[in-house]
Amino acid sequence: MTIATPSQSESTTAAADTAPLSGELAPPSPEIKTKYVLIALLIMALFIVRTRLYTFDEPFDRDIMTSVLSGKLLNSGMKAYEDLLEFKPPGSFVIWQIVDRVMGTSPDAIGVVNIIVALSTLFGCYVAGAAMSGRRLGGLVAAGAWTIAGGEMMLQANQPNLEVFINTGFVWAVALLATCHPDRTSAANGLWRFFLAGLLVALVTLIKHNVVVAFVFMVGGWAVGQWDMTESPAQRRRAVMWVIAGALGLIIPWVGTIAYFASQGRAGEFLMMITSYAAHYAQTGGGDGHAKRTLTDNLIDGLTINHLIPWYTRFLAPLLLLTIIAGVLFMRRGQYGKGALIAGWIVGMFVAVAVPGTHYAHYYQLYLPALAVGAGCGLVAVAPTLRAMQMALVVGLTFFGIVLHVMPEYTFSPNDWARLKYETNLYRTTRQLGQMLGQVLEPNESMYLWGVDQGVYYYADKLPPTGIMWSHYLVFGGELSKKWTEHVVRDLERARPEIVVIEQPAVGGLYHPVIRLISSNYDYMKDADLPPFKIFYRRGGAVSKRMDEVRKLIADEMTKMRATTRPAAGAATQPAAGGAPATQSLDVPPAPPPAPAAPEPAPAAPAMP
Repeated sequence: MTIATPSQSESTTAAADTAPLSGELAPPSPEIKTKYVLIALLIMALFIVRTRLYTFDEPFDRDIMTSVLSGKLLNSGMKAYEDLLEFKPPGSFVIWQIVDRVMGTSPDAIGVVNIIVALSTLFGCYVAGAAMSGRRLGGLVAAGAWTIAGGEMMLQANQPNLEVFINTGFVWAVALLATCHPDRTSAANGLWRFFLAGLLVALVTLIKHNVVVAFVFMVGGWAVGQWDMTESPAQRRRAVMWVIAGALGLIIPWVGTIAYFASQGRAGEFLMMITSYAAHYAQTGGGDGHAKRTLTDNLIDGLTINHLIPWYTRFLAPLLLLTIIAGVLFMRRGQYGKGALIAGWIVGMFVAVAVPGTHYAHYYQLYLPALAVGAGCGLVAVAPTLRAMQMALVVGLTFFGIVLHVMPEYTFSPNDWARLKYETNLYRTTRQLGQMLGQVLEPNESMYLWGVDQGVYYYADKLPPTGIMWSHYLVFGGELSKKWTEHVVRDLERARPEIVVIEQPAVGGLYHPVIRLISSNYDYMKDADLPPFKIFYRRGGAVSKRMDEVRKLIADEMTKMRATTRPAAGAATQPAAGGAPATQSLDVPPAPPPAPAAPEPAPAAPAMP
């Protein structure tokens, strides 16, 4: 790894970056020696490895499980956006398809991937902070801020949500762009830097496409700032060419992706899911049937204090203050390009957080690298106005509050992390249920979950029998729900799963075709409830023929579970929407009930062969 430091040709920029507030240039302080930088980065890397290892045993949440299982289903032969349904771009599950092929997707393998990506972000924060501030101190402060805050519990940042991958792509893109200036950077150097930055951002927008706004704001702001700083036509042309190179780096992977799906005859489904359905998701607050909102409504709602700065992000206030100082001083000193990069990064991530309308805690991870790099720039900017002891005090106070917030979290067990994050034992229960069903089922037997917590499959070491895993798609998908329901019914008739798990509250009600199929072909397993899950077995199936053995195994396992686990508050984490049918209990499914009076009769329940 190359340790970033200002070159001779950039000495003017470095001096300006460390100028006092009066605007007069101060003699630059001696640079930190390379060996001390390497030692500091090594200590930070070891801290990240140790703290991530600490929570290796924490159960995974439903988003991670959906992505991992989607990757495994692709490796089993399913086709994205045809057999496998997702409203995110394909990168969200192709990552795990590749990981599954290379090293498998055991909990340890997932944890190793998480550590690798966190370390990549660590080094990216250092390089970006050093390049942006012009001093190695700025890089070390940025890396230190990421080290401490980058695995924070309430931000769910210790596990590989999609935001973890997005952060590493963006911080390295900023590292590439930070030192580009039309009058000090060669044309070729600037072209490849912008192109590579665009390529990195393209790869992460193929994971979540709404984050593209941040890159547009960053590069657009940089271009406007550079245009205003120079009157040289040649330099302005150079800046425009660089922006075009960045745009090409962003566009080419997307064109290739669309062309691939077009060649497979799936471009229509792909584009529909990432546009129409993604908009439906944002307009209904998560795609679960709530009253529609506009994207503007979501942005305005995102500006309310509890969504703009939720309580669990307020420990980052020192980093935010230093980032604001850095932005102001960049603008004051005429370094509009750098100021625009920081401002565009943060504003763009605000849009990415607010547009979905759900404000999930893990979305706020997207701010962490920007605030870390901004804090490094802010400390370097104020350093010339302070004596050594004053500077040490500022650094100490900056990190004291963050450390005081984060470190006590490591006194909790990994299971407690999951409980405190989500205010429920749901994910621990999901793991326990999956492990239990993995013992109940033979290797050639399958299961089906009507719900959203796909970890049941993962911990049972079973693949879902259908690629449309979330029951919400079959209920709240508007006109598409009927098509997707027919697809799932066909998959279930073909797979004939031995076990069905229904997660409460069960969306859809008794007259949904999938629920009617379950009612017609499955019996309720009494005394096997593990809230919020209920278990059903196929009538006349292999499990029913060894029911005495199965009941004993389940009874023994549930006795162990209940001794250590409080019931999971499933209803608190999966709020039902709509009327009573969405939350109707399915304790013991009766024979298919007669259809209610309606303009069209209810469809007959399909029977499995």
